[in-house]
Amino acid sequence: GLYPEGDGSKNLRKGMPEAGRLIGICARSGMGIISCSARYQSDTFFLTFDTLDMTEIERLTSKGTNRINRYADWQNVADYAMARIARHLPEDRRGYYSF
Repeated sequence: GLYPEGDGSKNLRKGMPEAGRLIGICARSGMGIISCSARYQSDTFFLTFDTLDMTEIERLTSKGTNRINRYADWQNVADYAMARIARHLPEDRRGYYSF
């Protein structure tokens, strides 16, 4: 389990680039990555699972090898994962990823 935003807050915060790095490493190693959104509504606890697109992760991390680009790539991957999680949450809980 991994909280890409760095904590278990009720509203999503901006994902951490280090989480994007880990997601990218796992994707390059051929591991399937599944996200999970959790919410509690009307006395019912909901879990929604979603598979991250390995091709999209690869596309987001193919910009270059210098440190600045890698950091930006990792942030892009974290943002991609968090946006996928956010779409399964109520609008008032999407936080940074409310579009």
